[in-house]
Amino acid sequence: MLIVSPILEELFFRKFLLSKLLNKHNISISVLISSLCFSIIHIETPYNLIPSLIFGILSSMIFVRTGKIIYSIVFHALRNSIYFVILFNAEIYDSWIYGLNFNFVYWSLVLIGLVLVFVGMKKITSANIG
Repeated sequence: MLIVSPILEELFFRKFLLSKLLNKHNISISVLISSLCFSIIHIETPYNLIPSLIFGILSSMIFVRTGKIIYSIVFHALRNSIYFVILFNAEIYDSWIYGLNFNFVYWSLVLIGLVLVFVGMKKITSANIG
């Protein structure tokens, strides 16, 4: 879950599928199709569909912007590591997250996460250019 899945999934969904789609379609369509495919294989519950889709889009954008699959693999491994830690505290996490009821705190955490990902992507892509 922490090593094999990120490597195999990123190699397939980003390196292979996304690259092939980019040969025939524009970036937006290619990212969306590969991310939808990624989210469908992770649809353990309907609640997992949107987060998996967002993760797929972010991972695809990292790959497209850097051209290096290793960044997507590391991003995926970090995400799986966080999920693994949460599994050990599942009851505490579930009561906490469901207690938020998609309120201000929930959306603030989502926004902070998106900002951190955006800043990280900017740093990664600027480091590769220079």
